[in-house]
Amino acid sequence: MAMYGNFVAGTVGANGKPVAGEGFTAELAGKPGIITVTFLPGWIFTEPPAVVATQIHPDKDDPTITPNTLSNVVIRWVTPQKFQIVTGAPNGLPLARKFSFVAIGIMGTPKK
Repeated sequence: MAMYGNFVAGTVGANGKPVAGEGFTAELAGKPGIITVTFLPGWIFTEPPAVVATQIHPDKDDPTITPNTLSNVVIRWVTPQKFQIVTGAPNGLPLARKFSFVAIGIMGTPKK
């Protein structure tokens, strides 16, 4: 049984640009709220990693703001080299939001 000890973790701003972490790039994929995260060479996985993500909203320490828990993040697809995320508004439509993620798996040459 393989150990799943390698990971890439980071935070991506609502503008689709990385703000924390290493081993990846991120960019908007067509419209706000849809972002493709690409692993850099040396940070690629042998199989699609397990990816976990969450929105960071409203991204300020203000006890008067209660975020709507219907605002969510969805992982559209995952490959050994990249994955795509959609952040959303309470109505279910894509909306640009900051998010953080962890991708966990075994790094190396992708299996065919």
